[in-house]
Amino acid sequence: MNMQDWNEGKMKFTNADCVGPPYDYIHPYKQDAVQFFVENRPDWVTHIIVFGSAVTTAHLWYKDLDLCLIGECNEDNLSYKGCKIYEIDYDILRRRSLEHLFESARAGYPTYRDIIEKGVMVYG
Repeated sequence: MNMQDWNEGKMKFTNADCVGPPYDYIHPYKQDAVQFFVENRPDWVTHIIVFGSAVTTAHLWYKDLDLCLIGECNEDNLSYKGCKIYEIDYDILRRRSLEHLFESARAGYPTYRDIIEKGVMVYG
């Protein structure tokens, strides 16, 4: 699935930092930080999906940034909290593939269902 299809119908924001698409789907408070993360992503990442408050009008400047990273990684831990890059706190979930993300949603995990329904793909 490509970014354009994934993001179709999702809310767009004012592009405050002039970073361009697909960052206009991210709240202006975090557009620049998302672009920075995408440009400095780990090599194993095949897709990046932003979810949570950063894709809603309820986002506040001090809130963290929720990311789902898709790709094969050798680390056993598939999620962690507390990563800090670009002076932004990130909460990161990982899945091996988009299919694994969809399987997690079908298994009844609401966070993964939220990522699929409301998340914005910014790389992939």
